[in-house]
Amino acid sequence: MYSGGFYPYSTMEEYWAYWSRYIYINRYQNAPKPVYGTLFRLVQDKDYFVITTNVDHCFQKAGFDKKRLFYTQGDYGLFQCSEPCCQETFDNEKTVRAMVEAQGFAVADGVLTPPTDGTPTMTVPSELLPGCPHCGRPLGRIGEGGAYCPHCGKAVLHQRSVFALSAAAARMECECGQEALEAETDGVKFRLWVPCGMCGGHHQAECDADAVLHGRGIGLACPEKQEICCYIGREQQVRRAMEELALRVEKEKAGGEETFTDNVIMYEVLSELKDIAARDGISCTCGSHKYNIAVRRGAVDLICARCGGRLRLNAATDRDLDDLCCQMKLTIRSTEQ
Repeated sequence: MYSGGFYPYSTMEEYWAYWSRYIYINRYQNAPKPVYGTLFRLVQDKDYFVITTNVDHCFQKAGFDKKRLFYTQGDYGLFQCSEPCCQETFDNEKTVRAMVEAQGFAVADGVLTPPTDGTPTMTVPSELLPGCPHCGRPLGRIGEGGAYCPHCGKAVLHQRSVFALSAAAARMECECGQEALEAETDGVKFRLWVPCGMCGGHHQAECDADAVLHGRGIGLACPEKQEICCYIGREQQVRRAMEELALRVEKEKAGGEETFTDNVIMYEVLSELKDIAARDGISCTCGSHKYNIAVRRGAVDLICARCGGRLRLNAATDRDLDDLCCQMKLTIRSTEQ
């Protein structure tokens, strides 16, 4: 189960399918043996204090006073905003139980039972993905890395939990299989190997681990083109940076100033798309809110990261810009329909 936490799940629905099962089994099912209860009886009349890396809540369930506990790696029963916009944590039992039941599992007497046909769905409905009740951003600690593949020209976008990124080396491959963004850490520094869509080469860099894991993110510049070629940080920051990077990559490929039918219109269209995305106004009819962007000479394509559905937005004339400015939301039509 431990190694499964490092797997590069392709969607957040798959990611939370795994983690909901992991959390329920390790946090909400009772320990198989009465070790914690025995330990509590030994110390309950003493002046005790517990420092633990356990995240399963077993000390508290056995009767230990929460004020006498320091659980250094947190508690699987709590969510927090990934921004974070506040210092609150949120109980997750109701959400986690809904996720495992949506996969076909049954919960009886606190025990998780596999589906009767033995085949859980391995995904959860998009509406169960946990969001912050204050700002709407994802709950949990999720980071994202992005670059452009010099081989095929597509965006390389991957998500990792902060726990997974800090615990093991990460290799984030392009779908073409020819290039990958790689990262490893010693806890103090991150070493990154970046395929560069700007110059076609590869770069190596070191950066502060805390800035990657807990800051607002970092951008790495191509030393040849003096342009940002990779961004690692929180999801929204990475996706905004990748939209800007897509524009620069297209300009670099064109090799001239007149990259687009109308450069001013294209910049305004991309700016308007950022505003729509900032209010979570871009989604697909398959239920996903994750998308990639492809910038063309006179249009912008929004491509669903889950099903591959595509929405083309013309970006060549004043009328195209006016039409987009009238839209509060944009909906990609799923390929599944």
